[in-house]
Amino acid sequence: MISGDGTSRNGATDLTEERADAVFREACETAGLDPSGAELLRLGSNAVYRLASPPVIVRIARDPEALEEMRRAVGVARWLESEDFPATRVMPDVEQPAFVGGRVVTYWRSAQDEIEYGRLDELADLLKRLHWLEEPEVLGLPYFDPFAKGGIRSVVWTASGRRTGSSWRSAPGGSTRSTTGWTSCCPSG
Repeated sequence: MISGDGTSRNGATDLTEERADAVFREACETAGLDPSGAELLRLGSNAVYRLASPPVIVRIARDPEALEEMRRAVGVARWLESEDFPATRVMPDVEQPAFVGGRVVTYWRSAQDEIEYGRLDELADLLKRLHWLEEPEVLGLPYFDPFAKGGIRSVVWTASGRRTGSSWRSAPGGSTRSTTGWTSCCPSG
C-alpha cells in the first residue's frame, strides 16, 4: 500500500518512487540489509519501506537538509529505549542517521505487521508517563508550551464561554506540568 504521491511541497526536493527506490536499495546495501521483497508503505514527507525480513522499516527523508532533525529523532528513540518506554526502536548496530544518495536515511525495528490502535486510556497513560520523563539536555529538544498564546490555551473555555488562564509551568527537562491540577486550567464556573 502506498499513500501519498511523492510530489514536492514547500520547495522540498522531489522524491519520486523511482528515486526513493534507488536510495532505498543503496541504503540497504550500506546497512547490510536485504531489500528483496520490501514494500513501499508511504511516499510523502518521507519514503517509508518495510523489509520482508528481518522486520525493519527504512525511512528516507524527502528533505536532504533533515540530518539534524533525524539525529534528534534517533537520539530520542535511544533515550526512550533506555527508559524502557514503549516506543519505536532504532535498529541496533547500524550507524544512523545515514546520508545515502543525497538523502537522510534511518532504520527502525518494525513494531508490528498489522495496524492496531490503542484505546484512549492506554494513550493517556503513555502520554502521562512520557511527560513525566526528564529528557537529557544533550537531545536539545525544543520547548513547547501548549498553553501559550495561539496554542491550546486559545481554545480552552469555561462553561460560561470565557477563555481561562492556566497555572502551568515548565518542569525540569522542559515538560509541562500543572502546578495545581487540570482544574486550574479549566475551572467550572
